[in-house]
Amino acid sequence: MRIGSHNIELYEGIDSTPITNDVLSNKFALIDAQVGSGLPAIREHIVKLAGYIKNKDEQSAFTELQNLDICISSTEEGINHEHMAFAARVKSIDGKKVYDYSDEALKRMCKQFGQWGLSSGLLRRTLQSIKKKMITR
Repeated sequence: MRIGSHNIELYEGIDSTPITNDVLSNKFALIDAQVGSGLPAIREHIVKLAGYIKNKDEQSAFTELQNLDICISSTEEGINHEHMAFAARVKSIDGKKVYDYSDEALKRMCKQFGQWGLSSGLLRRTLQSIKKKMITR
Protein backbone atom coordinates (compact mmCIF):
# COMPACT_ATOMS: atom_id res chain seq x y z
CA MET A 1 0.00 0.00 0.00
CA ARG A 2 1.09 3.57 -0.52
CA ILE A 3 0.93 6.31 2.05
CA GLY A 4 1.86 9.57 0.37
CA SER A 5 5.09 8.85 -1.48
CA HIS A 6 5.95 5.88 0.76
CA ASN A 7 5.51 2.18 0.07
CA ILE A 8 4.29 0.10 3.01
CA GLU A 9 4.33 -3.68 2.71
CA LEU A 10 2.03 -5.52 5.11
CA TYR A 11 1.78 -9.06 6.37
CA GLU A 12 -1.64 -9.95 4.98
CA GLY A 13 -2.00 -13.70 4.83
CA ILE A 14 -1.94 -16.44 7.41
CA ASP A 15 0.85 -18.22 5.54
CA SER A 16 3.11 -15.17 5.33
CA THR A 17 2.55 -13.55 8.73
CA PRO A 18 5.06 -14.50 11.43
CA ILE A 19 3.27 -15.78 14.51
CA THR A 20 4.77 -13.04 16.68
CA ASN A 21 3.27 -10.34 14.45
CA ASP A 22 -0.06 -12.15 14.26
CA VAL A 23 -0.26 -12.50 18.05
CA LEU A 24 0.75 -8.86 18.58
CA SER A 25 -1.74 -7.52 16.03
CA ASN A 26 -4.51 -9.69 17.45
CA LYS A 27 -3.68 -8.53 20.99
CA PHE A 28 -4.13 -4.89 20.03
CA ALA A 29 -7.27 -5.67 18.01
CA LEU A 30 -8.77 -7.46 21.01
CA ILE A 31 -7.94 -4.57 23.35
CA ASP A 32 -9.46 -2.16 20.83
CA ALA A 33 -12.65 -4.22 20.63
CA GLN A 34 -12.98 -4.46 24.42
CA VAL A 35 -11.53 -1.15 25.63
CA GLY A 36 -11.32 1.19 22.64
CA SER A 37 -9.26 4.36 22.41
CA GLY A 38 -9.83 8.06 22.84
CA LEU A 39 -12.56 10.29 24.21
CA PRO A 40 -15.53 8.57 22.51
CA ALA A 41 -14.53 5.26 24.12
CA ILE A 42 -14.04 6.95 27.51
CA ARG A 43 -17.53 8.43 27.31
CA GLU A 44 -18.95 5.03 26.34
CA HIS A 45 -17.30 3.40 29.38
CA ILE A 46 -18.70 6.09 31.69
CA VAL A 47 -22.24 5.54 30.37
CA LYS A 48 -21.91 1.75 30.79
CA LEU A 49 -20.42 2.17 34.26
CA ALA A 50 -23.31 4.40 35.33
CA GLY A 51 -25.79 1.80 34.09
CA TYR A 52 -24.09 -0.99 36.01
CA ILE A 53 -24.03 1.12 39.18
CA LYS A 54 -27.70 2.02 38.76
CA ASN A 55 -28.55 -1.68 38.37
CA LYS A 56 -26.32 -2.60 41.33
CA ASP A 57 -24.27 -4.95 39.09
CA GLU A 58 -21.01 -4.67 41.06
CA GLN A 59 -18.99 -7.21 39.07
CA SER A 60 -19.79 -5.61 35.71
CA ALA A 61 -19.19 -2.15 37.19
CA PHE A 62 -15.77 -3.25 38.44
CA THR A 63 -14.85 -4.72 35.03
CA GLU A 64 -16.05 -1.58 33.28
CA LEU A 65 -14.01 0.56 35.69
CA GLN A 66 -10.90 -1.47 34.80
CA ASN A 67 -11.61 -1.01 31.08
CA LEU A 68 -12.12 2.73 31.63
CA ASP A 69 -8.78 2.93 33.45
CA ILE A 70 -6.98 1.17 30.58
CA CYS A 71 -8.71 3.43 28.05
CA ILE A 72 -7.75 6.61 29.93
CA SER A 73 -4.15 5.46 30.42
CA SER A 74 -3.80 4.50 26.76
CA THR A 75 -5.28 7.82 25.64
CA GLU A 76 -2.86 9.71 27.92
CA GLU A 77 0.04 7.75 26.43
CA GLY A 78 -1.13 8.46 22.88
CA ILE A 79 -1.90 4.83 22.14
CA ASN A 80 -4.68 3.92 19.74
CA HIS A 81 -5.03 0.12 19.83
CA GLU A 82 -6.48 -0.12 16.34
CA HIS A 83 -3.51 1.81 14.94
CA MET A 84 -1.10 -0.38 16.90
CA ALA A 85 -2.77 -3.52 15.46
CA PHE A 86 -2.12 -2.11 11.98
CA ALA A 87 1.52 -1.22 12.74
CA ALA A 88 2.14 -4.77 14.00
CA ARG A 89 1.29 -5.99 10.47
CA VAL A 90 3.89 -3.78 8.74
CA LYS A 91 6.53 -5.91 7.03
CA SER A 92 8.61 -3.15 5.43
CA ILE A 93 8.67 0.58 4.86
CA ASP A 94 10.12 1.82 1.58
CA GLY A 95 11.77 -1.56 1.07
CA LYS A 96 13.41 -1.66 4.53
CA LYS A 97 12.29 -4.63 6.63
CA VAL A 98 10.86 -3.76 10.03
CA TYR A 99 12.41 -5.65 12.96
CA ASP A 100 11.40 -3.57 15.99
CA TYR A 101 7.82 -4.19 17.10
CA SER A 102 8.13 -2.79 20.61
CA ASP A 103 5.29 -0.57 21.80
CA GLU A 104 7.48 2.50 21.35
CA ALA A 105 8.45 1.49 17.80
CA LEU A 106 4.80 0.84 16.90
CA LYS A 107 3.81 4.25 18.31
CA ARG A 108 6.55 5.91 16.22
CA MET A 109 5.31 4.08 13.12
CA CYS A 110 1.73 5.24 13.76
CA LYS A 111 2.87 8.82 14.20
CA GLN A 112 4.94 8.66 11.01
CA PHE A 113 2.06 7.18 9.02
CA GLY A 114 -0.21 9.96 10.25
CA GLN A 115 2.34 12.57 9.17
CA TRP A 116 2.47 10.92 5.75
CA GLY A 117 -1.31 11.19 5.45
CA LEU A 118 -2.71 7.78 6.45
CA SER A 119 -6.37 8.24 7.35
CA SER A 120 -8.19 6.26 10.02
CA GLY A 121 -10.66 5.17 7.35
CA LEU A 122 -7.99 3.64 5.10
CA LEU A 123 -6.32 2.02 8.10
CA ARG A 124 -9.64 0.51 9.23
CA ARG A 125 -10.53 -0.75 5.72
CA THR A 126 -7.07 -2.29 5.35
CA LEU A 127 -7.36 -4.11 8.68
CA GLN A 128 -10.84 -5.37 7.73
CA SER A 129 -9.49 -6.65 4.41
CA ILE A 130 -6.63 -8.45 6.17
CA LYS A 131 -9.06 -9.96 8.68
CA LYS A 132 -11.24 -11.31 5.83
CA LYS A 133 -8.17 -12.84 4.14
CA MET A 134 -7.12 -14.51 7.40
CA ILE A 135 -10.61 -15.93 8.03
CA THR A 136 -11.28 -17.20 4.50
CA ARG A 137 -7.94 -18.91 4.23
